[in-house]
Amino acid sequence: MSPSGFDQRTARRARLALPLEFWIATDEEDLAYSGQTINLSEGGLAFHARHAARKHDILIVGLSLTGLEKPLRLSARVIYSQPAESLPGQHEMRVQFLEPGEDERRALRAQVDGALGPAPARPGGLQLAQVEERRSPRLEVSLEVRFREISAPELGKILEARTHLSMEAFSEARHFHNAMTVLSENISVGGLRLLMDKPVAQGTNLLLEIRLPEPPLPLHALAVVLWCQASDAQPGKYSTGVRFLGISKADALKVEYFVSKKAGA
Repeated sequence: MSPSGFDQRTARRARLALPLEFWIATDEEDLAYSGQTINLSEGGLAFHARHAARKHDILIVGLSLTGLEKPLRLSARVIYSQPAESLPGQHEMRVQFLEPGEDERRALRAQVDGALGPAPARPGGLQLAQVEERRSPRLEVSLEVRFREISAPELGKILEARTHLSMEAFSEARHFHNAMTVLSENISVGGLRLLMDKPVAQGTNLLLEIRLPEPPLPLHALAVVLWCQASDAQPGKYSTGVRFLGISKADALKVEYFVSKKAGA
């Protein structure tokens, strides 16, 4: 099983030449490099680029997919990096996506299905997306959430060290200097929808402190903005969907318990 919790052995892979950009998350200069995909699956991709990332580097990949207005942004770990034998001056790299959300998987799946044709139904006629959505119910609820934006290099260092498995380290006040407070519109074990005072760009990384009423202790998570649009219900506000990139197992269980309890009330 991959670090994302997704078994790549079951993922269909399509040969596709798509433009992409990537950033090396630990690169202090935060430079964008261009490349082209060789193949693509829900679990990762292979690509050619002139600039080489090293094995185990953490990347932020911007992938242009059919039907999407903006590039899809995904965090990924390099699992292979070598000079391309058939393309002088180019490097071949293979990456594994880190914890892609269901929206990202759906977009990737649609691109692969477009190249290979629809995937056959799983046993029992249930598709993977349906199973995952049923396992991650979403609760409409207003919760106090503090957040601050974090840079790609800061996110990369956290992911590289895998410290997102122990988010207690981010409960210190210094990590929330200049943090802003907003309210949630809904929550699930995979992320939240926040009601922001101003728009936040897709792909922005956030450090979150979420206050559940039961138990009253705050939870902490790393997250990425998936989308942001003007709120229909509250003029002047912006509904913003965010996906968790890292949350401790204990905090994830608290979210799951809170959602299931309230949903069943």
